[in-house]
Amino acid sequence: MTAGSAFAGEVKGKSTNTGQSLLGSWQCGGGASIIFHSQNQLEFNGSPAQFELVPGAIRVQEDNGLVNYPYTLKGNNLRVQFPDGSKLQCARTAGQAGGQEHLLKGKLCSYSSSGSGYSGSSYSSSRWAYFDGRGNFSYGSESNFSSNAGLYSGSNPGAKGRYRVAGNTIKLHFDDGSTDSATVTFRNGSQITELAYGGSHYAMGMCQ
Repeated sequence: MTAGSAFAGEVKGKSTNTGQSLLGSWQCGGGASIIFHSQNQLEFNGSPAQFELVPGAIRVQEDNGLVNYPYTLKGNNLRVQFPDGSKLQCARTAGQAGGQEHLLKGKLCSYSSSGSGYSGSSYSSSRWAYFDGRGNFSYGSESNFSSNAGLYSGSNPGAKGRYRVAGNTIKLHFDDGSTDSATVTFRNGSQITELAYGGSHYAMGMCQ
């Protein structure tokens, strides 16, 4: 791999304090960029990859095997060395993780319900997603079922991860390494207040 190519491959990541400090967006020389979405998932020039931190290096799976990229981290400055000896100097991006994450901040909810007049039962389900405006999100759901036998309810804390806002696309990077995307459907001015995800409609106005 050369300095102009993208990180690629998949390696099981480790949770380390150093990995935590790398989280966020880095702007590098030559117009390159690195975003560490989690402690085992990064994006180099728009291409996602999973990585593993080993002492003094970022380890990535290349076509010809595992490759270590030595790096040094001093405050908000990151330097990565490529196998050919060239170095990439990066600086942490101030403010938002990808530049537009502040446009999506708050809790958005989705709601659905059904009922049967014959049996007297009803079912409702609500899903929610919370975005902190700085690239972190959490996702969960709640459900209720009622019948003549009583009322039953349950909740699922769901998942967490990081997100990027790119125009009308919300790129989701879950902590388990999976990725997905949502689509912006409405804005209040520039602020995102409604989106579509997983076949459902989410809106701030639907949160109780």
